[in-house]
Amino acid sequence: MIEAATAGGDRRLQWYSILDRTGRRAMTNPETSRDESLAVAEEALHVFEELGDDPGCGQAWREICSYWQGQGQFGAAADAAERALEYARRAGDLRLEARTADSLVTCLLYGPTPAPEAIGMCRGLLEGSTAKPLLEANVLASLAGLEAMQGAFDDARAHASRAEEIYSELGLVLAEAGLRQIAAETELLADDPAQAEQVLRPALDLLMERIGTPGYTGVLFATTLYEQGRYDEAAEMLALVEPVMQHRELAQQSVFRSLEARVAAREGDADAAALAALGVDLAKSTDAPNLQANAAVAFAETLRLLERADEAAARARDAIQLYLRKGNIAAARRAEIELSESVR
Repeated sequence: MIEAATAGGDRRLQWYSILDRTGRRAMTNPETSRDESLAVAEEALHVFEELGDDPGCGQAWREICSYWQGQGQFGAAADAAERALEYARRAGDLRLEARTADSLVTCLLYGPTPAPEAIGMCRGLLEGSTAKPLLEANVLASLAGLEAMQGAFDDARAHASRAEEIYSELGLVLAEAGLRQIAAETELLADDPAQAEQVLRPALDLLMERIGTPGYTGVLFATTLYEQGRYDEAAEMLALVEPVMQHRELAQQSVFRSLEARVAAREGDADAAALAALGVDLAKSTDAPNLQANAAVAFAETLRLLERADEAAARARDAIQLYLRKGNIAAARRAEIELSESVR
């Protein structure tokens, strides 16, 4: 398509195709340079601005958002998503609007925006758009995660259930698998890891069937096993996904290393503290408070298991402050339990 568009002098089609190819390469080849992806998206944006092509500008801004998400910079990614959303609405492109809204609410869920403010923005998206039902499902998925942070677990489950209905009606099985990650995290916050396992298992099976590896879903599934005290099974799942996790986004690598550290500490491995420290360092390179807090509380547990209680308590206190900054009341309560265990 690129060759044909170039030969025919169609710059619009040429850059749509270049942008699409770059995005696909980033998804299918983990070693693709993210900096190259950003450079292509910025050049495409310049071309589309010259052509006065609003949908093209929206697509380019969405790719820029994807770049910043991969870097764990959700604030910058949210800014790019909002620009993309403006262009999508101006063009009347409902599909682009729904996909861009998904990018934006993902940034609100995982990024630095406090949960109460993010909840308000999600509700505003639901009220101010006609790009339904896909937009509704995308927003409800992230809204479920945000409500769970506030301890509103029934509301969170209701939002996730409605989003699942829509994805099922639309036949979007991979989107439904992504939704199950958020639903499982909700059950973990509600201190029900067995239910989290049940919620996540269909997604795990689907990804194994379609892709051959569960990727990050496998790490989250291992977390549900670990929280049930099934440490050997958690270790087996981590070993399965380790080859692909080495090339994943910084945020996912942080979660992987933090859980790996907790499992290693249970086995009395002296290297467990170094693994936990790596998880913390990876999280610190992002602007994601929950991620940083999760890494800190995992470090606290690791240190406690290694009988370094004073250091563990300090890390648990760090985690509590980070959770409160995000407005994640449910996780802060769980971190307080870890703190009391360390002090005791």
